[in-house]
Amino acid sequence: MSAPPTASAPRILIDPGSHHLLNLGDVAMLQVCVDRLRALWPGAEMRVLTAAPELLAQHCPGVTPVDATGRYGLFETRPAARGPRRLARARLALAARRRPAAVAAYAHELLTADLLALSGRGGLTDAFPDESREVLDELELARAIGLPTALLGQGVGPLDDVALRERAARVLPSVGLFTLREGLRGPAILASAGVHAANVVVTGDDAVELAGGGAGSPKPPPRLGVNARVAPYAGIDTEDITALARIAARAAERHGAKLQPIAISAHPAEDDRKAFADLVEPGEPPAPTTPRGVVDAIGGCRAVVVGSYHAAVFALAQGVPAVGLAASPYYADKLHGLRDQFGEGCRVIDLGGPDALDAIEPALDDLWRRADELAVDLRAAAERQAIRGRDAYARLETLL
Repeated sequence: MSAPPTASAPRILIDPGSHHLLNLGDVAMLQVCVDRLRALWPGAEMRVLTAAPELLAQHCPGVTPVDATGRYGLFETRPAARGPRRLARARLALAARRRPAAVAAYAHELLTADLLALSGRGGLTDAFPDESREVLDELELARAIGLPTALLGQGVGPLDDVALRERAARVLPSVGLFTLREGLRGPAILASAGVHAANVVVTGDDAVELAGGGAGSPKPPPRLGVNARVAPYAGIDTEDITALARIAARAAERHGAKLQPIAISAHPAEDDRKAFADLVEPGEPPAPTTPRGVVDAIGGCRAVVVGSYHAAVFALAQGVPAVGLAASPYYADKLHGLRDQFGEGCRVIDLGGPDALDAIEPALDDLWRRADELAVDLRAAAERQAIRGRDAYARLETLL
């Protein structure tokens, strides 16, 4: 049983957007989450689910790693999470004693935590049905044992799968606080699941705070950033990459700029570094391996054309206008949500539309020409989002 939390030292279990920590967007959201929680409770005990404890120590020093395989193992058999709270806790404790050490450790963390916080992710969506089910399993179990929960920096949807929507309606109303990355789709999906509007705050992406506060226009010569995510959920394939490389090269030549390939994910199944490897000039430094490193690289760009969400976030938050390429419903929701948060400095082109590739160069040329003008509004939008995010986190105190 957990001891009653104190005002200064609650025990917080954080389940981040990716346990492997190979996606720098997810890492950035986790870093901001940890920093904001520390600002609220300087004495808090922070534990983070991870499959990469060495990377966790690098990115978030001072937190305690919890083996994420315990989470996977516990939900393989989906333990009962209904009934009185005392019975649910007893069942969880009994199940943990009969399972591998990692499962026992994860169960212990749930039983002794004062708050379960899911940091930034897009994990409640048809694009990742297995992950969505595991998130709902975790939240349902937390509810059953009386553990307060918060979903922070979330992208929600598309969520059209009937079974997932029905499950969400049974579980999500018990969550104490949602902070959302966008306000176009997520709030309506949560409302349809029975979540009270008072528990939902649209803040913008948590990583905006890490990337924001750019010092001004990039030093000459400015670069043109290019990025894409080749993965089933993104909808971009190798033919698209070939076409985008030609488009980016032509635009860079017109503007007398060097190309800056941008890599957000280093996961083997979706390694952004491979997409435009041929565009990396001899002598260029290797792709950054930290959020700060990739933010600084993007800060040297005057404009970017990107196919991954956090490449756009890191650009826009610094005042760098972005053309976002949407080739799947999942990415369309994410990028149009960014457009809604940042305004005309963010353009979204649907790659499934007619003559979509022909629309990229005019959009890039316009953003390049107006970059200095647009930067002012983009940075102001980023600061508003960071303030909303910090204010929303302050509401966590009421959950304990």
